[in-house]
Amino acid sequence: MNESECMVLAMVAMGWLSIDNQGQVWTHVRWNGGRKGGTSSMRMMQTPTRADTGRSAKDGYLRVQPHFQGKRRIVAAHRIVWMIVNRRMIPDGLEVNHKNGKKWDNRPENLEVVTRAQNCLHAGRVLGVLGKGPQKGERNPGAKLKDDAVREIRRLWACRAMTQQGLADLFGLAQTTVSNICLRQTWKHLE
Repeated sequence: MNESECMVLAMVAMGWLSIDNQGQVWTHVRWNGGRKGGTSSMRMMQTPTRADTGRSAKDGYLRVQPHFQGKRRIVAAHRIVWMIVNRRMIPDGLEVNHKNGKKWDNRPENLEVVTRAQNCLHAGRVLGVLGKGPQKGERNPGAKLKDDAVREIRRLWACRAMTQQGLADLFGLAQTTVSNICLRQTWKHLE
């Protein structure tokens, strides 16, 4: 558990935030002021508002982003929900998994604590999600070539239509890259 999660749990304990039975996080306070040199004040709101509406651009999980002591705290909502509902911290080395795979569904019955390996296994077997492991060929986000371009390089090299340097210039690659493709040291999965 990190410092921001500790602060958010403290806010729940003070009644500033709450968790409903659907796993939604609500804020009960509004901060006013607090700009440079000024003072800030807090007031309780008549009607609470959702606090877990932001989503991480990186992974899509709902986040809670309250301000506390002049600093924005950003935490994953599903982690806070699990800790509050289960009244204990997430043990070191474990993660919170969404059983149905929906990252926005933080209902307590949808959350479970698992190891990283169990979480990856769940994503692959239950949800059909491919892991972030090595992806071959054009499926690799870092690939600069398509499978067809690699086949064309090999075809042109095999019939000696062009030199490796000529192929490199044609495809915008380094000569050593073309050599590795032609000698099947890279893109080995292609026939």
